[in-house]
Amino acid sequence: MSSDPCVEFLDASWRSATGGRVSYRSTDGPAGYVGPVNSIDLGKFESEMWSAVDELEQARHAMDEATRRLAEQRGRTSAAMQRYGGALAIEDRQVPQQVVRSLYWEHRDIRAQAIADAFALKGGGGRVHEYAGSEPFETPCAGGCGRPVRLVARTSNVPTCPECAARIEAERQAHFREVALHHQKEREEREEWARRQMLEGRTPEELYVEMTERWVTGGPLPWLKDLAAELETEERGANLF
Repeated sequence: MSSDPCVEFLDASWRSATGGRVSYRSTDGPAGYVGPVNSIDLGKFESEMWSAVDELEQARHAMDEATRRLAEQRGRTSAAMQRYGGALAIEDRQVPQQVVRSLYWEHRDIRAQAIADAFALKGGGGRVHEYAGSEPFETPCAGGCGRPVRLVARTSNVPTCPECAARIEAERQAHFREVALHHQKEREEREEWARRQMLEGRTPEELYVEMTERWVTGGPLPWLKDLAAELETEERGANLF
């Protein structure tokens, strides 16, 4: 089984840069270390990689913080519901069925058990749907047209009406085709540019940094080397005649 040339290149570059030592982040040597491949500043690419990793961690922390705030707000909401339920009890009044129905069907972040506890509903959370009404609940279409659609389960996302669903799918398909055409055009432009540059004598290593700055790419070095080998084969064939 042949090995991946990209993996081989990265492994060799990393071992050369770190002297064979195992490390998660390079801390040895000066900033802007130039690796064993000509014209490629490994420090630049490693720095960009760790910067992206740090941003990923920040996004994770933001998500965790949002989850924490949601839990806190859920607790405050339950407390407010209990105060309302207590006020109703003092007045010897039952919670209006429409209130339970709205809380249950329109606000899925409110747990059924919290509704049952707040208003002393018999049977607990498992019976709240009987107070709320088990028939499908109508809510505005998620597509923004305002048409009513039926929500048949409180944990489901709000559906779209058939008209909006067809429009959204058509827009999705159109966007997909547009993106595919853009990527195809970009790929052809990139390959033609690289071919011209190599015919002028530039090496894949010399083109690597410039290519990653010109186009969004995950790492075209193996492809560049394949193109260089192809051009070399063509040149050797031409020299036979």
